[in-house]
Amino acid sequence: MRALILPICLAALLAACDTEPSIRISRDSDQSAESSGALRMVDTLQCPQTHEVLTRRGAPAADGLSCEYTGPRGSQVTLRLIRLEGEGLAALDALEAEVQALLPSAIERVGGALAMATADAGSPASASAANGDNVAVQVPGVTIETEGENARVRIPGISIDTDGGQSRVRVGGFSIRSDEAGDQVNISTDNEAVRIRAREEAVEIRTRDTAHGVRATYILVDERGSDLGWRLVGYEARGPEGGPLIVAVVRSKDRREDEVFDGAKSLVRLNVGE
Repeated sequence: MRALILPICLAALLAACDTEPSIRISRDSDQSAESSGALRMVDTLQCPQTHEVLTRRGAPAADGLSCEYTGPRGSQVTLRLIRLEGEGLAALDALEAEVQALLPSAIERVGGALAMATADAGSPASASAANGDNVAVQVPGVTIETEGENARVRIPGISIDTDGGQSRVRVGGFSIRSDEAGDQVNISTDNEAVRIRAREEAVEIRTRDTAHGVRATYILVDERGSDLGWRLVGYEARGPEGGPLIVAVVRSKDRREDEVFDGAKSLVRLNVGE
């Protein structure tokens, strides 16, 4: 079910934007299984000379805590080892602020800087009814009720609640919330939260999973580009709950750099595990 829900929901959000952001986010069964492994504690980075589409630039830092890579079309990846020292997930907020500074116009257009918060699966939810009529339908296993702009649908394993300009959909263990404007969607389970915001040729995608250590992804895309030409920036971070974190920060002038981000994620896994 997870393999279907995330791509469908993200595709629906991106289709609602004024432009056609070229971003592909998917989650399949292999990736889900990948998240169940134990993450290693490491003291220094492994920085191979080449890794997939990435080539190391110069020698790794003498302290073993960072190294730089270049990729196709001027893309750049910085691999880091970050010791948490009691900071917890605040280190991820600091990383986001650093990445957002590379595309300040994009983060302003999607609604400003926003620290991650797990989506509240218990809050009221969204969408609007087609008309102002009241409808009540009850058959075995199915309940449908509408009143003005509010609606309530119950089907085994699925619940949908709408209240004016907001909506909430629950499918199994997933909670999916969206707003009327169609520019923000929150998807959550008990341990994983995904937040997507899209507006005016800018897209922000953030995921955090704390079920098995820390796994986080952040992507910010600006179709218009920054003054330096960056169009896609972000990071991949993994590590045990108490740290250290292995982080790959990505900068690309091509918004379709799936292979660069995939290479950055692979570098992180090489160091810390699956």
